[in-house]
Amino acid sequence: MAGKDADLNLDLGGGKKKGKGKLFLIIGIVVALAGGGGAAFFLMKGKKADKGEPKEEAKAEHGEESAHAQATYVPLKDNFVVNIADDKRGRVAQIGVTLMSHSPDIAMAVEQNLPLIRSILLELFSAQKASELLTAEGKEKLRAEALKRLNGIFEEAKSETKIDKVLFTNMVMQ
Repeated sequence: MAGKDADLNLDLGGGKKKGKGKLFLIIGIVVALAGGGGAAFFLMKGKKADKGEPKEEAKAEHGEESAHAQATYVPLKDNFVVNIADDKRGRVAQIGVTLMSHSPDIAMAVEQNLPLIRSILLELFSAQKASELLTAEGKEKLRAEALKRLNGIFEEAKSETKIDKVLFTNMVMQ
């Protein structure tokens, strides 16, 4: 029987070592979770406090109209496909356009004027030369002209809506 007791003691001793290791592991996990939860609580609490009235520095830096600081992007559905003039042969360009604005009603204004916007851009894009569209300067010039013409739509309507940027999201020439 002495042999059986010795075996029994060995098993209990080994089980105690595993139990202590598991205990330390569990305590470590609990401490890590509590620390992470506490950090998340303080970070979220700070963000909620900032959501109130804009700080005075932000008002002074951006003016009183800081509520319109959020940019809105309006992608025009369907890429424009136009013939492009080239000295050697006819070319086709496919151009994707997204409009960026800080005006809160830009999406509605674009939707209401979409046929006119598409017509103006088709006319402008088809008047381009391939050699101009291959350069960064040519693309920037086209972007500036598109912006000028599209904002002209809203100026004629005496609307406060304004497009801030015309972005080319896709441009392929063949």
